[in-house]
Amino acid sequence: MAKHTVMVKQVWLAALIAIATVGCSSQLNPKVKRDIDHQLRAKRGHIEACYRSLVKKADKSAPKPTGKLSLSFDVLTSGAIVAIEVKDSQLADQALHACVMAQAKAIKLAHKPDRPLKVHYPVDFAVVR
Repeated sequence: MAKHTVMVKQVWLAALIAIATVGCSSQLNPKVKRDIDHQLRAKRGHIEACYRSLVKKADKSAPKPTGKLSLSFDVLTSGAIVAIEVKDSQLADQALHACVMAQAKAIKLAHKPDRPLKVHYPVDFAVVR
């Protein structure tokens, strides 16, 4: 029996480009961008665990579920993460979506933005053998 390693490929460059303020994005503090990126990277293992749960419950005779989703959320000036949604998901699994959204909700930013932010964070899920 082959052993599978589950990996989440995250599109960091696209995530950074998608981070924009409501209003003028040129005024976004670079420390806030780095903080968001750092916090999302820190959640990678937890997000991989969300995906492993999906792979474990998948039909063993079918191909392993793979695909992308876009995580969307707002960051308030208090640093709170709100309005978390999964958009454009190629994986129609509500448990996966709920798990990934819970990971985003748990983010604690050290640097608070001067303006509310809308973040779009693409995640690519695949099983690597």
